[in-house]
Amino acid sequence: NAANFRNVFIFSFFSYPVLFLIDRANFESFVFIFLALFIYFYQNKKALISVLFLSLAISMKLFPAVFLILFLSDRRYKEAVYTVIFTVAVSVFSLLFLSGSLTDNIQRMLLNMKLFNLVYVIRGAGFDYGHSLFGALKFFVYYFHVNLTIEELLSPYLIFVFVFFAFLALYVIFYETEFWKKVTILTISMCLFPYASSNYKLIHFFIPLYLYINTDKQEKIDILYMILFSLLLMPKNFHFIIKYKFYSGVLIDPLIMLILLFVIITSFTKTNLGKMKLLFVK
Repeated sequence: NAANFRNVFIFSFFSYPVLFLIDRANFESFVFIFLALFIYFYQNKKALISVLFLSLAISMKLFPAVFLILFLSDRRYKEAVYTVIFTVAVSVFSLLFLSGSLTDNIQRMLLNMKLFNLVYVIRGAGFDYGHSLFGALKFFVYYFHVNLTIEELLSPYLIFVFVFFAFLALYVIFYETEFWKKVTILTISMCLFPYASSNYKLIHFFIPLYLYINTDKQEKIDILYMILFSLLLMPKNFHFIIKYKFYSGVLIDPLIMLILLFVIITSFTKTNLGKMKLLFVK
């Protein structure tokens, strides 16, 4: 009805990540649209159509590639391969439209990636409005005067992320059965693990949130899920430390995502331990 439409409109378009996205005019909005369409078609058993939209999202930014895990979890290996092939095809086709040869454009793209790494990761541009785990790590290095440079942290952090994500991927593939929880875990991975993640990327949490709202299964901790999702969509930069150009959201957002991960995984563990106890009693 009209009241529900109004509430959804206000809650969505006047939330912090949407307003931040509009302010920055970043093309993350297109990534969000493609990911939302991917999830819509995939959930409605139209896997081949969903391949197209996931490929377009990955072509724009690499991090949505984490959603390939959904194909693996459902044993849809062909769709995963098709996504990789189509992503490469779209990327190459797009580069052909730029001035210069394909090789020149690939070199320019790699150079831009190096410049991004220098400006945003090492020098810390955008650090004050980020939510990545690496950003939180950088704060502790600055605040506690750890005798390490940012460059020295890059490789150990990358190894840690690969191990952590491998654990989450295996959990999604072999253990988790609820679709909205799989999408939530992969969305967290996409936002939390990069070296730099600006706050407009928090818009992607609308996808698992709406999946969660529309699920039929109820849990005792539903209120906790709603609180955590809501906090991710709220502004949290209320405290600023001038010396380090640090807003409180740099620490709070990664913490919320880690808590959400912990709650999802432990809820699965508790449920299955309860089933094992019932079988043992019988």
